[in-house]
Amino acid sequence: MKKQLILSVGTFLVVALILLACGDTTEYGEETAKTAELEILESNMNEEYGWAGLEITVTGVAKNIGEEQLSWAEVKVKWYDANGTLLGTDTDSIQDLDAGESWNFEVPCIAYGFEEEDVASYKIAVGSCW
Repeated sequence: MKKQLILSVGTFLVVALILLACGDTTEYGEETAKTAELEILESNMNEEYGWAGLEITVTGVAKNIGEEQLSWAEVKVKWYDANGTLLGTDTDSIQDLDAGESWNFEVPCIAYGFEEEDVASYKIAVGSCW
């Protein structure tokens, strides 16, 4: 009985830690306590032709508007075609973003299963932060 109680408590603690570690992720437009501390100030979609053909990136500026350092901060981009169909997602991240500090991010379009020429628009959101 005692062994079963210890096993149950241990399992509960492992599940609780997993949920806490994943708790600050956000869908596009939703906020949690930590994601609300990162604000995307500006973003632009850029198209350039390089050695590999068309290269699309989203560049911009995000700022830690919280009162504490963010050990991890992430920006997520969803890529869409002209019909509004989701093509894929990509991210950029930074570590140790101090309170009040701004970050110049760059999210490259890594086209798995679609061509960069198919990208017509994007949506951007704050990703995981802790």
